[in-house]
Amino acid sequence: MASDTPQALDPELEERIAAFTSDCENNKSPIACHQLAEFQSVVHSDFAKSFHLYHSSCYNEAAAKVRGAKPDQQGIVTGPSGSSFYPPSCFNLARQYLSGRGVPKSDAHAYKALTRACDEAGHVGACHHLGIMLLSGSPAVPKDEPRGLKCLERACEAGDVSSCHAVASVLLAPASKYPGVDKTEKKDERIVKALDSGCKGGYAPCCFNLAGYYKRNGDTANFNVYKAITEGLVKSGNGSGVGQVQGKGNTKRVG
Repeated sequence: MASDTPQALDPELEERIAAFTSDCENNKSPIACHQLAEFQSVVHSDFAKSFHLYHSSCYNEAAAKVRGAKPDQQGIVTGPSGSSFYPPSCFNLARQYLSGRGVPKSDAHAYKALTRACDEAGHVGACHHLGIMLLSGSPAVPKDEPRGLKCLERACEAGDVSSCHAVASVLLAPASKYPGVDKTEKKDERIVKALDSGCKGGYAPCCFNLAGYYKRNGDTANFNVYKAITEGLVKSGNGSGVGQVQGKGNTKRVG
């Protein structure tokens, strides 16, 4: 049987792909299926194959019998049903549903995968995307502003700077924009916490907005501090937050 692996591949990589294939097909390993999916997506641009592999790794009912019911050090999580799954696969699966790569677009299926990765595993990227989806709403996903904000706050606490910026944006927006969000519950404290976390993560917009917040509240000392930090990040060209810690363990952003 001819191999799908290009002949130009390094023999060591070819050996690794063969091992991933065997472990995915025979042992139903969620991580092996995920690695194989990334290979199909990145190297072959075969999104139909990567979709099926991500789906297998996210909704892996057979894996629990093979691997047992305990999460391992590699980030495999055991869901309420007793099945094991790999959160980054759910996240990548949702992205394919949202983009329509290798599968018809479906907000409903993307929502389901993001919910599993965020609610059951705390995957940062999934919590960020789920939060945005719930704040916006769609025909397939009813708007749930309080839950959406909680998802973003969870991602922010795990180190995702873009989520920190989004949290502050929601809390600073006019009440008419997000009427379902309760802004009476420690609003100022939550704004400062989110913007400070994003600023410490090297995201200049958070530092800039925090400087503006302190200026509006007459706190000249803190305004000058965050103004200087913003200017320093912009001058150095390192104000995007890229490369900063995006999460821990199962929450690490993938894809």
